[in-house]
Amino acid sequence: MAESPNLTLLIPAYNAEPMLGRVLDDVLPLGFPVIVVDDGSNDKTGEVAASSGVTILETHEQNRGKGAALKTGFRIAREKRFTHVLTLDADGQHPAESIPDFVMGSEKSPHAILLGNRFGDDTIDAMPKVRRLSNGFSSRLISLAAQRNASDAQCGMRVYPLSILDRFPLISDGYAMETEVLVKAGRRGFKVENIPIACHYPDGTTTSGYRAFADSWKIAKIVFWSLREGK
Repeated sequence: MAESPNLTLLIPAYNAEPMLGRVLDDVLPLGFPVIVVDDGSNDKTGEVAASSGVTILETHEQNRGKGAALKTGFRIAREKRFTHVLTLDADGQHPAESIPDFVMGSEKSPHAILLGNRFGDDTIDAMPKVRRLSNGFSSRLISLAAQRNASDAQCGMRVYPLSILDRFPLISDGYAMETEVLVKAGRRGFKVENIPIACHYPDGTTTSGYRAFADSWKIAKIVFWSLREGK
C-alpha cells in the first residue's frame, strides 16, 4: 500500500495584508505545515505571516509574479522533503473547508494534479461576469491543449505532486505558469482531477490581481507555445 502524501500548504502572497491573517486563521488550525511566499509586497504581508506563526516564510525582495512565488514554494517544499503541495490564494477566495477534500483526493490519486472547480457550484454567480466568461473560455482552450478536462483551469486551489513538476521545465513567472503546468502535465499523460469548491469572495470583494484580458492573452501564448513544443 502506497504511503500517504506528505503535504504542505503553499500560499503565494502579494500585498495581501487585508486578508492574509484571516486566511491563516482558517488554515493553521487544520494542522498542516504552511509555507507563505511574500512576493515583494510593499505592505505588511510579511509581518502578518510571521505573527501568525506559519511554518516557513520566504520573501522576494521584488515582485516577480505569482508563478515565480509558486516556484519558490515548490523549491522549499522539495528541500523539506514534502511530496505534495496544496496551493491556495492569500485573498480568501479559496474555502479552507475544502482542504480535507483535496487531501482525501490526493490520498486516492497521489499521482494526479487536483484542480478546484468553482463552475460546479451555485456560488459561481458570485464571480464577476467578465471573469466568469473569460475563465470558461480559457478552461475549454486549456482542456483541449492539455488533453484533459480542466473544468476551472484558472482556479489556484490545487494539489501538485512534486514528482510531476520534476518532469519538465516551467518558463512562466506570472499567472500563466499554472496553465503551463496543466498543459505540460496533461500532454505527458498525467491525470488532472476536478474537486468541486465554492466560489468565495470575502465580504463581496474581488481581490485577485488577475487581469481578465491581459493575463488571458499571456495564458493563450503559453498554450500555443506548449503545443508548438510538441508536449
